[in-house]
Amino acid sequence: MELKDYFRRVGEVTFADAHRYQERQGIVDFARRSEMRSAVKRLDNTDLDGRRIRVTCQKRSRSRSRSPVRL
Repeated sequence: MELKDYFRRVGEVTFADAHRYQERQGIVDFARRSEMRSAVKRLDNTDLDGRRIRVTCQKRSRSRSRSPVRL
């Protein structure tokens, strides 16, 4: 199952990507903060395609860019 489809069960997913910046890690953005909180409560420590997943909240920086920060 696609990451975006898995998270759609708790709300409107505006962006989803996996393994781009770090292996075995994904990013999911929701339209509303309440949907993000619901994802943490309902999907943390669940199974996705045979793998146990962890769902946490990460505060977004002021920048809307999804590009990694370059130092």
